[in-house]
Amino acid sequence: MKRLSETLIKPAKFPFFYGYVIVIFTTIGTIASAPGQTLGVSAFTESLLKALQLKRVWLSLAYGIGTFSGAVFIRYTGRLFDRYGGRITAVGCSFLFGLSLIYISHTDKIAARVYTAFPFFNFKTIGFILITIAFFLIRFLGQGSLTLICRNTMMLWFVHYRGRIASLSGIFIDLVFNATPGFFNILINTFNWRQAWLYIAAGVGIGYTLLAWIFLRDKPEKYGLHPDGKTAARKNKNTTSATDSREFTVRQARQTLLFWVFAVSLALWALYNTALFFHIEDIFQTAGLNSDRTFAIFFPIAVIAMSSRLLSGFLSDYIKLQYLLIVMLLSIILSSLSVIFLSPVLKYVLIAATGTGGGIFGILIAVSFPDLFGRKHLGEISGLAVSVIVAFSAAGPFLFALSKILCHNYHLILILCILAAVICMSGGYIVRKT
Repeated sequence: MKRLSETLIKPAKFPFFYGYVIVIFTTIGTIASAPGQTLGVSAFTESLLKALQLKRVWLSLAYGIGTFSGAVFIRYTGRLFDRYGGRITAVGCSFLFGLSLIYISHTDKIAARVYTAFPFFNFKTIGFILITIAFFLIRFLGQGSLTLICRNTMMLWFVHYRGRIASLSGIFIDLVFNATPGFFNILINTFNWRQAWLYIAAGVGIGYTLLAWIFLRDKPEKYGLHPDGKTAARKNKNTTSATDSREFTVRQARQTLLFWVFAVSLALWALYNTALFFHIEDIFQTAGLNSDRTFAIFFPIAVIAMSSRLLSGFLSDYIKLQYLLIVMLLSIILSSLSVIFLSPVLKYVLIAATGTGGGIFGILIAVSFPDLFGRKHLGEISGLAVSVIVAFSAAGPFLFALSKILCHNYHLILILCILAAVICMSGGYIVRKT
């Protein structure tokens, strides 16, 4: 099988730099992770509530537990990536992801059979356990592993143009992701929620598995090529890059302040952004604003985020990444302050700050770890970072809800986010010259 694929596609003999083919099919792979992303799962929420007879709070808890559990294991995906390469891990991950989607489409049927066999168990309890396992699988394999593998595979093929490539790919991914809930909803209405998930499972588990096997390749050096398509040495780049002198192991990386400044800062954004969108309607209601127009802010945020991603992607190829990190942290501070004092005017500050930070986050999560710590152990290093990021994002909605319970508003957690951002900015300032 492997020899057949190698015969079909020979990167060294391609009429143009094969890295651009990698960009296309890793972008498709990231899009294929949509069923495991929050936007994708949201289309099936109401159907799962009815099928499993669960209350919303219990389904949310299952989702949080599944997400957090998945975060624990993502670093092992990175280890497999370093050992076997992006192609093999992408094929295996997408196939298993497809199987997990088949499983989640049958959770209610499995729960019914278990309940029939063991009637002394509560049906809702069985359903809760099964859906928690399902959420773990789709979040670990889709939202975590498949995106990690595709992102890292793309980054192996580019160095000097890494930021620009990441921004262009990310913009296309954002556009498709924003259309995902609507498309999934059409499938559900045309067929039913179970059939919709089965069709999606076939597209991922069969469709993308074949695409990954045929088109994905590992490091360009393996095929006699060079990153960016150049045979000359990499151009000088005015960024903080460890790749100019050494390749870090995961142990060496996690012993540096630089790693933790980036990992925790990105995790803080993930926590804040996930919780903000999760509770956005209640945030507007608490501030006394018209909640009917709450979701109208998503479109301008998306437009600003795409513009910010494009600009920061270009800048990341020329300036130190710490400067972009500091701007992202400033965005958290401005966005948090605008939520605390939310008004019709400050709503626009919220939109601008959230969109700007989101665009920069999309670039930094892709380019920072290969730029700062090299490509040799990229999978394990980025896997550790993504584990932290996903764990923070899973905790975000709960921490915001806890603040609302204790203080009847979100001010406490927002102030803590501001303080955390200031601390991370101090760390970014300290390491900016390293």
